[in-house]
Amino acid sequence: MENRKVKIEIIDLRFSYEDKKEVLKGINLKVYENETLSIIGENGSGKTTFLLCIAGLLKYKGKVLIDGKEFNESLRKKIGFLFENPDDSLFMPKVYDDVAFGPKNFGFNGNLDEIVKDALKKAGVSGFEERIPHHLSFGEKKKVSLATILSYNPEILLLDEPTLGLSPKSRIEFIKLIKNLKGTKIIATHDINLLEKISDRIIVLNEGKIEKEEYLLNL
Repeated sequence: MENRKVKIEIIDLRFSYEDKKEVLKGINLKVYENETLSIIGENGSGKTTFLLCIAGLLKYKGKVLIDGKEFNESLRKKIGFLFENPDDSLFMPKVYDDVAFGPKNFGFNGNLDEIVKDALKKAGVSGFEERIPHHLSFGEKKKVSLATILSYNPEILLLDEPTLGLSPKSRIEFIKLIKNLKGTKIIATHDINLLEKISDRIIVLNEGKIEKEEYLLNL
């Protein structure tokens, strides 16, 4: 493992909410390029907070290094965050606008129509450009949310409970989608089937600390 490129290095990561309760308690971890790392733990163990810190969405103590550099706004386009609730990432009047938002915001060149079309195809919702996000099923919203990330081709994917709330059919489809995505993936989940099918390594988070890690594939 040590011969592989370190994509993310986390050094003494700590985070406390306003009530001063420490949620993350000095996490040290290396995540390797193109690795799929799954994080499990009970509710309240700090899984979502951990992902939000890596994404730069919370102000934390310690260091998060992306390709050896401390996190800053210029690195944000390398990271895609899939929220547990897709409504947290869908806010435009049409699907096209939501999926186009990332490329526009990051100043991407190229044919925006083709970028949106390609992202929707990869996410399994081709032809949804004119659909209204609010009217989609929960599973469709999940896929469109994924497309909003894929549209700017991030190198790191942070997925918070990606299969939670999906029907059995949608869940199977979504697991296949995630498995086929390229890049470094960190997934917070309770879905044992998801863990077994796509994880290279599993981290158990307990009360803000890494309690255990297990390699599922010979990396």
